Amino acid sequence: MKKLRNLIPLLFIMLLPFGCDDVLNEARPGSPTENQFMDSEEKFEFLVAGTYQKLIFYYKTGNPRHIHGFWLLPDDNLTLEQGSALGYDNFALLNSNTSYLNNYYEYSYQIINRANTALDFQREERYGFLYEDQELRSHHRGELLFLRGYMYLNLWNFFKDVPLNLEVIDEFTETIIGNSSNDAALDQAITDLTEAASLLRDEPARGGGVWNETAYGMLGKALMMRGAYANNTADFSAALAEFEKITSRSLAPEFGDNFKEATELNDESLFEVMAGRNSQLNNWVLDNDNFNVVGNLGAYWGIFTNRFGYDDPTTEEDEVETDPTWVRQEHYLPTDNLVALLDVTDARYPETVDTAIFPLEVKKYMNSPQTHRNEWARQHNNPRILRYADILLLQAEAIVRTGGSVVEAIGIVNQIRARAGAVDAASNPDATFVLYDPAGATADQALDWIFLERRIELAFEESHRWWDMKRRHWLGEIDLTAYTQEDWGSFTDVEFTENNLFYPYPQNELVLNPELIQNQGY
Repeated sequence: MKKLRNLIPLLFIMLLPFGCDDVLNEARPGSPTENQFMDSEEKFEFLVAGTYQKLIFYYKTGNPRHIHGFWLLPDDNLTLEQGSALGYDNFALLNSNTSYLNNYYEYSYQIINRANTALDFQREERYGFLYEDQELRSHHRGELLFLRGYMYLNLWNFFKDVPLNLEVIDEFTETIIGNSSNDAALDQAITDLTEAASLLRDEPARGGGVWNETAYGMLGKALMMRGAYANNTADFSAALAEFEKITSRSLAPEFGDNFKEATELNDESLFEVMAGRNSQLNNWVLDNDNFNVVGNLGAYWGIFTNRFGYDDPTTEEDEVETDPTWVRQEHYLPTDNLVALLDVTDARYPETVDTAIFPLEVKKYMNSPQTHRNEWARQHNNPRILRYADILLLQAEAIVRTGGSVVEAIGIVNQIRARAGAVDAASNPDATFVLYDPAGATADQALDWIFLERRIELAFEESHRWWDMKRRHWLGEIDLTAYTQEDWGSFTDVEFTENNLFYPYPQNELVLNPELIQNQGY
């Protein structure tokens, strides 16, 4: 189900090499030309699938090593066991040479370039005439615009005014692009996602593909970020309208089903990166652009696993090392202040942290017997990017921010808590994990409950807690510059300043692109 087709011709076409102008227009010996490759409607499926395929690069390991810390460590839910040497956990060492910056930046623009190439091929004067099914053509365009918009949303959130590239690169000089301005990258993300939502079908074209409700959800997230950054209620209203269009999704009966391979792509899922199983001739720890079998690398979650396994974790007897040391480079642990928020009767507790290990470890994505401390912590478990619980909580937030019913918003939050086993306090006076009582609750109280619920429900998932913290900071509801080391939950001193709300541009990009200006403070 998870394997993509052989995409070697596609990968040749869509990779962006660097060198002289001529290299960009030369065919690789033994590879087909554009005209030889583009001979049927089916080849557009290859182009679209190949754009998705690059997403798995964010979740692999090897050389360069896994880069999960780039988006997971800045918040107050995770910290590094050995203390931060990366800067994302405590910001002290964050600079333009910090590891992972270049990898994330490079992968993001490779996805953008693949999307731009496929969009260009869709033009009638190029290869668009090959389409027999115009509805499929529109859906493909929607998928490509979604992926490009998703990339620009992430790039804005991490770097802010990144260069905008909306066309195919034909000449090396076209790679020299200056910073965008006035948050144009975020605006472009919203533009792309808006058009994608209008083009996508109401169901995916393939397993793991996006559809119109995926675009509604991601567009709503983008509008929520812009609304907070610009303190613009109109964006919150627009986001609410997008969230209300999502009608086919429902909460999974069991919270843990959202993080197991056996129950992936369930009714709560809106967008997942498709991780595949290892197959012959495909080394999961290596880049897959140069292999005959591509598209089925696993997602690496070894950052969450114990450095050593125990036959009896409670006594730490029969210690057995699980992963090679070159794989086990980092160990991300839940912060004490997050664990303190988890009620022991909350069904999410045992699915979120592993209480059989000390110190407590992350359980999400690691709760399947076939993948926990197994096969070098490589997993076939899809990274969940967007799920309905996230949308419901964002919808509740948007209701409050637009002056809507606080009671309605709290009712939505209580749907999430009820799934986790919360009970009515009036009927269960001895219960510690209860539903929120909306009686007399203010808008500020509702927002505090919403963000507390988001922190617990979405812990260790990407594009959530750090984005939530920044959103509240911009709106003046919290002050991240006043957070203490204890607030961050870091094992080391935290040196956070306003400049750290956005990352520095990678030094390598500054050298390659003289038009790129470094972010303030780096």
